[in-house]
Amino acid sequence: MEPVTGGVAQTLRNLLPVLMRMGVTSEVVCFDVPLTSRGQINDGFVIHRIGPSAGRWGRVKGFKHWLDSYAYEFDVIVLHGLWLYNGYAYTKWIRGRSRRYGTRSIRTWVMPHGMLDPWFQRSSGRRLKSIRNLIYWLLIESRTISLADLLIFTSEAERDKARFSFPFYQPKRTTIISLGVPEPSVDKPTYTGSRENSKHPEDSFLLALGRIDPKKGFHLLPEVWMRLMQDPHYRNNLPILFMAGPGWESDHGTFLLDRIKALGLGHLILTNGMLQGDAKWAALRSCEALIMPSHQENFGLVAAEALACGTPVLLTEQVDISAEIVEAGAGLSGNDTVEGIERMVKQWIDLNPGTRQHMKAAARKAYIERFDIHHTASRFIHLLEE
Repeated sequence: MEPVTGGVAQTLRNLLPVLMRMGVTSEVVCFDVPLTSRGQINDGFVIHRIGPSAGRWGRVKGFKHWLDSYAYEFDVIVLHGLWLYNGYAYTKWIRGRSRRYGTRSIRTWVMPHGMLDPWFQRSSGRRLKSIRNLIYWLLIESRTISLADLLIFTSEAERDKARFSFPFYQPKRTTIISLGVPEPSVDKPTYTGSRENSKHPEDSFLLALGRIDPKKGFHLLPEVWMRLMQDPHYRNNLPILFMAGPGWESDHGTFLLDRIKALGLGHLILTNGMLQGDAKWAALRSCEALIMPSHQENFGLVAAEALACGTPVLLTEQVDISAEIVEAGAGLSGNDTVEGIERMVKQWIDLNPGTRQHMKAAARKAYIERFDIHHTASRFIHLLEE
């Protein structure tokens, strides 16, 4: 449940307090290290931290004991994500209970959160991992999927892609629950958060917000800005790019910082660590548009957060809600290549002020109609009532 882990933790923090207000009690069991009472964070719902976990698989010896003690207090258990010990251990536990007692009183839902996307198996940089995943799938994870009463996807595109990743994919039932985000918590006209290693963007800027990871495609952006700088028309109209997120200390983050410096783009591409709370919302409100150059995203919560602020989104077609956003007139999309992103940014720069203003209004409308967190909560409650 650490915020730096990304979308799954934020999804739960967005959804569970709303479900609580609508009469549904939810609790989270995770493998984080238990907090001291002095450092307890009030998330609006109960979190059982039973870690620490061991190894990259995330094994926790006490998980079976927790299931034996508390699982039958709940109507539904939702497994979030795949490929880790939690899914293996839960599947083994519930299969054992079924054999022993011949019945199951707990419903099991699984949310893959994009982890069945074929991109992970086909990406050229993940060949060894793809072989490992196939073996793991055949031995373990296919059982997790076939055992689940319901497989929940966050978009139609995510559900369609999942059918092509692995053999023996046999879910009992699937459905779609589009994720949502809450209303922005502040209403500040400009970004005023603290800077870590670059000058605060005082002029108009495009915002790239997310984990510094090869999947997010941030490494494509310096190449795009370099190409745009070589065109006199776009060089004179090129906005600052502000990239913010955790992970700059990683090998990929270091490579990206070195590349920005080598291209001489330090005055146009500014970097910052992770933005949270008021600083995040203010940055989303202040930017011209959010840019998402991802190679794979099953949803992209930050896109919904931008729409909540009335901010258009420039995103690759590999973000699974890109078609919805373009259809709503709330953004532009392109392919996840330097050429595709360059065309998209050029298209944005060439828009007249009236069209941009219309797109901002469409962004806010799309949030209200499609991505408000209350829509997500209502859909969950409907499934529970079924």
